[in-house]
Amino acid sequence: MSLVAAAGLAAFGGAYPAATIPLLAACAAVFLLTRAHVAVQAETRLLDLALVAALAAILVQAIPLPGPIVSTLSPEAWPLRSMLQIDRIEASWPLSIDARLTRQALAMAAAAVLLFWAAREALSRGGIRVAARATAWTGLALTLLAVAQRATAPGLILWHFAPADPGSQPFGLFVNGNHFATWLLMAGALTAGYLAAHRRTHRTAHSSRRLLVRDWLADGSGLILAGAIVAMLLGLAASASRAAILGGAAGLVFALWLMEGRGAAGRPARAGAIAIAFVMAAAVWGNRETIERKFEAGPAVARTVIWRETMPLVRDFWFAGTGAGTYSRAMLRYQRASPEVHFNQAHSEYVQLVAEGGLLLTLPALVAIFVWLRLARRQLQRDVHETWWLRVGAAAGLLAGAVQGIFETGWRVPANALLCALLAAIVVHERQH
Repeated sequence: MSLVAAAGLAAFGGAYPAATIPLLAACAAVFLLTRAHVAVQAETRLLDLALVAALAAILVQAIPLPGPIVSTLSPEAWPLRSMLQIDRIEASWPLSIDARLTRQALAMAAAAVLLFWAAREALSRGGIRVAARATAWTGLALTLLAVAQRATAPGLILWHFAPADPGSQPFGLFVNGNHFATWLLMAGALTAGYLAAHRRTHRTAHSSRRLLVRDWLADGSGLILAGAIVAMLLGLAASASRAAILGGAAGLVFALWLMEGRGAAGRPARAGAIAIAFVMAAAVWGNRETIERKFEAGPAVARTVIWRETMPLVRDFWFAGTGAGTYSRAMLRYQRASPEVHFNQAHSEYVQLVAEGGLLLTLPALVAIFVWLRLARRQLQRDVHETWWLRVGAAAGLLAGAVQGIFETGWRVPANALLCALLAAIVVHERQH
């Protein structure tokens, strides 16, 4: 599963349509190979059914329906389609204003859901450490690649546009730094959880700090994991994504809160959290000039303006949405402010979900999130093994991404969606004894 999740990094985070079908095929193959059970177990049945309902909602948006039904469910769909493209009047048309984009979004959503089911099944049999280790190695390599790219060609622009925002410039294998930061948030948190589990498994009681330091230096795997965490924190700061830095801080506080509630926040855990906070602060300080420029200049358009401009779209398409993946197209009609730039994203996962999905998609998505949170809470309470630390790391990474998602749409990038699915499975998988 970790290899499939890492494969999402291909084609610049999978951001280009050509990567969608190969990723879907890979996730489907892993799903079939693991023989994952869906909606079979009582504890996970509601979650699985909600995920199926969410995929079905996107499918309903993409398939042609009788014209009267579309006019009833989404009265503004046909006028908006007519404005955006030349269509002759047909007896049927889809709820989505661009069925091609919605089909592409459906394929990527299906890939993430299939990977979640496959990972949940496979991890129940073991292999969670392998998945975490592979993610750590990938994060280290990805960060080193990004640093090398920025150091050797800081002004290199690989695409036909030259964004003014440093966070929108190519970063490693990602189209921009914000998406890169989303991946690092999740991978870094999982790696930190794995390092904590590794140290607790290999720990030796010492009354001497000198002997403790010696053990740390002799632990090659632990040093590599610590190096990967430091590298990813440096990459996170270098991305200059303010929302990601906020999300990272929230994830760290959340992990500490879980440890305090479990009574696991001993001296080593607190020392590790302090070390992570120190490295993050030092990395942010080292990149303060870039971050300060972003604060001084601000975005080309304030996010509140984008959200306000999106509200008429939400009102007109409150039930069925404009179709998954169609926000950019829809805003060609609804955007009124700052005509010199185009709002190609809502700069909020949640605003964009409501705009594109309406109640049709938002309701099953909310049910899936609620049930997953309930399962996550139960598994974090039940697990008495060292894998608890990996669950904590994965949960903290998801929370960090959720906080960043208030201001960005990083989870919509295929590479991030697949890693999110893997982390979600790590948190809620049922360990077979």
